[in-house]
Amino acid sequence: QRIPKILSFPDDAKVAETYGFAGTSGKVHLEGQFLRRPDGPRRVLYIFMHPATTLQLMPMPSALADCGLDVLCAASRYPKNDSNLIMEKVVLDMAAWVRDARENEGYEKVVLVGWSGGGSLSLFYGAQHESPTVRTTPAGDPVDLTAAKLPPVDGIIFIAAHLSRAETLTEWLDPSVIDEADPDRRDK
Repeated sequence: QRIPKILSFPDDAKVAETYGFAGTSGKVHLEGQFLRRPDGPRRVLYIFMHPATTLQLMPMPSALADCGLDVLCAASRYPKNDSNLIMEKVVLDMAAWVRDARENEGYEKVVLVGWSGGGSLSLFYGAQHESPTVRTTPAGDPVDLTAAKLPPVDGIIFIAAHLSRAETLTEWLDPSVIDEADPDRRDK
C-alpha cells in the first residue's frame, strides 16, 4: 500500500532561500511516500532518499515492499530542483525523516538505502551523526550539523551509488577549457 506523508518542521535559516519550496516561511515541508502493509508490525524501515529527486516510482523500493519490507521514499526540500541544493540542509531533512520514523511511526530500526546520489548523502549523514564537524557550508553559510542532534540509524545500504556529487561534477569538467566565460577557447 502506498501511503503519502507530509513532514513539516521549523527552519530558522540564517540565509533566505529564493528558489525551491522552503522559501522564507520559517518552515520546511517535505513529502514522502510509505510503501508498506497497512496492518504490519513497524519493526524495520528502509529509507530511500536522494538529495534532489524522489524515488517512489523506481523499481527497487517497490520490489522491497513487494517482499514485505517497509519502505519510505523520502524527498528533501529540493525535489526535482538541485540548482540551489545545499547538502547540509538535506542532511537536516534526512534527520527529520529518521526522527519521525522512530518517534511518530514507531519503527525500532531505521536503515538508509543510498541509491545513486543517495549513497553519498547517506554516508555524509552517517559520518556527521557519529562525529559532527560541519558548522557552515563550503560557501560559508551557517548550517550547524554539530548542534543538530542527528538521530542514529541502524545501517546503510548502497545500491549503484556514485562517489559524490562533487566528484561526478568534477569528472564532467573539460580541462581543455581556458576561459569558462568563453568555453570555445581551449588548450588544444
